[in-house]
Amino acid sequence: MALDILEDDHGQFTIWGASASGASVLLQVQGFRPYLYVVAPAAMPGSAPALDWFEDRGLRESFRAVVNRAIPPDLRVAAVLACDRRPLQYCRPADLGPAASPMLRLEFDPGTSLRRAAPVLARCLASPGLLEAGWNFGAGTMFESEIGLLQRFLADMPVSGGAWLYVPPAASPKAGAPAPGYTLAQEDRRAAGFDIDATAPWQALTCLTPDATQLADAGWSPFPPGSAAAGYPASGARTLVFRSEAAMLRAFLAWLRAADPDLLAVFDAGRTLGALGARCAALRVDGGAAALGRAPPGSSRSRPLRLKRITTYSAAWVRSQSRMSSTSNQETLRAEVDGRVVVDVQRQVLTSQNLSTFTLTDCVQSLLGGTLETLAPREVAALAAGDGAGLLRLARYMATRARAVRALLLHLATVPDMVEMARVTGLTLGQVAYQAQMVRTHSLLLRTAGRRGYVLPARLEAGQLQEHTFILHPVENRTAGLYTNPVAILDFASLYPSIYRAHNLCYTTLVHPEDRGLFAEDQTTVTPTGDVFVKPAVRKGLLPAILAALTVARAATRDQLKAATSEAQRAVLDGRQKALKVTANALYGFTGAQTSPLQCIPLADSCLAYGAQACRRALDALESASRSGELGPIGRGARVIYGHTDSLCEGGFAVFPAASTPAEAIEVGKRTAAIVSAAFPDPMELKFERVCNPLLLIHVNRYAGKTWERPDSQPALMGLVSMWRQAAPIVRTTLHGVLERIIMRGDVESAIAFVEEEVRRLLSGRVSLHELIMTQGLWRITGEQVSSAAAGDPAAAAEVRGPHASLAVRLVQRDPGRAFVLGERLPYVLLAGAPKQDDAAEDPVMAVRSGTRADYLLYWNNKLVRPLSEMLGHCMPPARVQALMQGAHTRVRVEEVGSRVAKPGGASLSPPTPSPRAKGRRQGGRQVGMTAFYAATAKCIGCKRTLPQTSGTAPALCEICSRQAGATHPHVHACRGLQRCRVGFAASALHWPAMKNSGSPFPKTHSWIIACLPPQQVRLTAAPPLGRHRDPGIAARVVLETTARQAEAEALRARAGSICRACDSATLTQPFLCENGACAIYFQRREACIDLEALGETWVRLRGGAAG
Repeated sequence: MALDILEDDHGQFTIWGASASGASVLLQVQGFRPYLYVVAPAAMPGSAPALDWFEDRGLRESFRAVVNRAIPPDLRVAAVLACDRRPLQYCRPADLGPAASPMLRLEFDPGTSLRRAAPVLARCLASPGLLEAGWNFGAGTMFESEIGLLQRFLADMPVSGGAWLYVPPAASPKAGAPAPGYTLAQEDRRAAGFDIDATAPWQALTCLTPDATQLADAGWSPFPPGSAAAGYPASGARTLVFRSEAAMLRAFLAWLRAADPDLLAVFDAGRTLGALGARCAALRVDGGAAALGRAPPGSSRSRPLRLKRITTYSAAWVRSQSRMSSTSNQETLRAEVDGRVVVDVQRQVLTSQNLSTFTLTDCVQSLLGGTLETLAPREVAALAAGDGAGLLRLARYMATRARAVRALLLHLATVPDMVEMARVTGLTLGQVAYQAQMVRTHSLLLRTAGRRGYVLPARLEAGQLQEHTFILHPVENRTAGLYTNPVAILDFASLYPSIYRAHNLCYTTLVHPEDRGLFAEDQTTVTPTGDVFVKPAVRKGLLPAILAALTVARAATRDQLKAATSEAQRAVLDGRQKALKVTANALYGFTGAQTSPLQCIPLADSCLAYGAQACRRALDALESASRSGELGPIGRGARVIYGHTDSLCEGGFAVFPAASTPAEAIEVGKRTAAIVSAAFPDPMELKFERVCNPLLLIHVNRYAGKTWERPDSQPALMGLVSMWRQAAPIVRTTLHGVLERIIMRGDVESAIAFVEEEVRRLLSGRVSLHELIMTQGLWRITGEQVSSAAAGDPAAAAEVRGPHASLAVRLVQRDPGRAFVLGERLPYVLLAGAPKQDDAAEDPVMAVRSGTRADYLLYWNNKLVRPLSEMLGHCMPPARVQALMQGAHTRVRVEEVGSRVAKPGGASLSPPTPSPRAKGRRQGGRQVGMTAFYAATAKCIGCKRTLPQTSGTAPALCEICSRQAGATHPHVHACRGLQRCRVGFAASALHWPAMKNSGSPFPKTHSWIIACLPPQQVRLTAAPPLGRHRDPGIAARVVLETTARQAEAEALRARAGSICRACDSATLTQPFLCENGACAIYFQRREACIDLEALGETWVRLRGGAAG
């Protein structure tokens, strides 16, 4: 199996792979010549008879000699062959039939650069010398001159990453004329580290694995004979301790050579393999990063680790766009290790998932449903420099993260997906992982065109599409709202691929404007844009043939998937069917994108126009069938309320007012799909997807509904697309809770009560900081710009705008070793006390360590009001919405239980200090307002009046509250407010024989029990009750409420600590070091500790006196 294919110097190729028995293979492929095509010149008028390029070898040799005299020797033409080829672009009468003009295939010596040879050859063909020799080359006669050598080799073999190759041994010299085959390297020249080291000419290679179009052939066997490859046993982990880092690295490299893996799975290659290579170089480890490969360090085949920056879109291009929130454009590093395939799991997550930050902890939490301990670099360094217990903890920590990468690799089926995509499109595994869909489609088109006798033109000039998608806008057409009648969702099955097939749209069927009068009217099709294509009877299009093959292959693969029994086989087949689907859907984008090497505006515009026309015809056919009674009594009054030809809804939403149940709507929806499909040519088909009842339609691609796919299926909630990943959890949970109550329960009043409670909880500060974390990507800003802005560069600082970007600058200022990349997503929270959001943004972990309060009012006004108003505006009168947005629950404010200031040894968000290089600009800590320079004043715990003392010396109560204090000892009365203290965990009980040492003023002769009962209420009881039962006064109420808050915080800390202990690498006697900013439990534990510190200050004030 070919695992990697590399282009070497002098036109040779190196194929690294493994045999069916598990032996490592190094195969050097020689003799492959790059080539291009030119149209064979016609004879000059009045000269000799027509030139026979096929039969006259002397003619070809004389042409080669003339060309070689006119071009440099290092670009000489090695051979000239006559071929029967036709240009891919346009269907011209002269190209039809066997009398098509031949083409000349000009082959160059191995290693020749076509980028240099093509322009030199173009000048040569236009030179007077060829005209004098009687050869007339017209303009635009050169084809496939921009095909890279590796891509040409992959297409001609054909071979791909993950493909099985058969190479026979070379025959003995005694056998006469031997067939081409491999020869083993001499023992003294054999590359160490490989079981098989061989050399073979390119003609000896036979690929046993079909690509996408070959897979549709029933006679092709996709699986080669042989047994599964044997792997290196990896049962468990072993911990080894070394005296130095250099010794550890040498031992690791030795273990890697002994294990000899074909594949290295990492997460973030730049910060794993890149860091490993940097440390090897710094410590001068023998071989350095080159030892990661299969070739021994120092050998002629050994090359160092290579890291290349990979981005989908450049920062300049992104700056020209309005927004980039729906895609992940994070820059990654591609690691290349000779002889091994490096799989960066983060890269696959970036291209296939829609997460918040794409860190390892976020991936584990979002994709695997687990948590992962995260240690800061300072903690890792401290453990590494510590005693044996610290080293053991560090080993457990790293083993857990390695297992997490492996779990992600298996969960995402990374290897099967990569291999199957490489097989389908004919690319290497590295190209599949790091290059965009355009390259995959171009490779498949190049292969198939070569088999059908077509040649690809050079890159066409990019242009702008004129057509647009169809859209029935719900706001403009006043169809947005809450529908309580069943709504059927009808969707075209692969609309754009089916249009190519139904109307024979292709490069090869497009009629040149000069030839439109040469075809009969019944031989062509005129598209809505006015472009002309020939019908299949004249010429079958290449793109429709590819799409048909992909459809057949995917259907066969899905049938095999249903019958598969083993998990490994299911993973392979599922990866194949996904690769076939993605490749088919990408063909339209290939023909229309400006970045495509073969953009064809008439082709893409015609497809778009046909798509819009199909939606209009479907809309008219549905409403006509409803009026005529074809849909039956239930279908009367049906109308389309939304339609859009995009990837989310290539069809429309049809509401059936006469349907009383989802089952009736499902029946009439299926009937509607069949009636409308009959109006379209095969294979265009409108399919019934599901019924929503009710449905909340807000905007384009923003809707939610209670869905049924079958009458007996369980309903499900289909959420709004507007729940963006960058939104804070408090926003997402609030919107989802409203939808769940309105859509699933049909209870608008319950949704209103839920909103009021959530708003009250937010504005009173009873939310965890984790619920307020937002994320944004550095779409328009590179890591270099962030570093320059942190250093005080005014030009770079002007480009860095936005809360997340400003935070990135401050993080670099705090830690100069911190580096960001283009597109990296940053989590942040908005804290109180800053004049602008750019200054209010702070790292969540730093914020929770410092105990700084968030700006709850800003979250309400700027993040929640608008989406709630937009959603609820369709469910209730405007006056009711306004009352909900401005009610009493929106005027609740935070009541502090104590001062929230940074403690010694904890994180500090000190006011910024100017940098000498920044010319007065601020840097370092969070940039806050002038309030950060003033001392905090204390407030009365009872009535919240401001006291004249500062927070460190103030008493608990003001003079007014002290005079109202009751005479009865506070422990004789249970405060009714205690029963309103909520805690979020299961029933448990904590018992204190005496509370004197815990800061409580209660006498130690009583036992106090704080119980968490099933309704999750905290209740304080005393046994036995003493004294008189009368109002204990403000002082007693403050004491009891403070006691209840302390009990709640202690219980929350205990519960969070027990959960953290389950996934922490620490033993029972070691402290927590985790700083997982994606884990809600981490924030609960830290916030509980901060609340307990604040309550401790309250107890100090209560013991210090009662009057100010």
